[in-house]
Amino acid sequence: PTSGPNVTVCDPPRLFAWSSEDLHGRVTHSRFRLEPTVVEGPRPQPGTLLVYSAAIGPEHGHPAARTGRQPAEESRPTAEQQRDLRDSMMRTLRSIREVAERSRVAQ
Repeated sequence: PTSGPNVTVCDPPRLFAWSSEDLHGRVTHSRFRLEPTVVEGPRPQPGTLLVYSAAIGPEHGHPAARTGRQPAEESRPTAEQQRDLRDSMMRTLRSIREVAERSRVAQ
């Protein structure tokens, strides 16, 4: 079974972090950090730098250790998992950017 997202840090408007578990018990830790910045251009404007980071962690409770497999080997994310995570992060960032840019144009 999977577990829904579990908020681990909420410090508006600077930081939001959460973790979630996949079907195999592997936990992913995700974090949004927001920093005020200036958008350069002919007329510099205030903006926000969004930093999105994520890490695939070991299986929750290391069940691999109980089955005789090597926990260190089991906890390493595969290339496919890393690619899926990167693709998911990019989709999320594109969606956030689209919403932010639509909001800016509407003002």
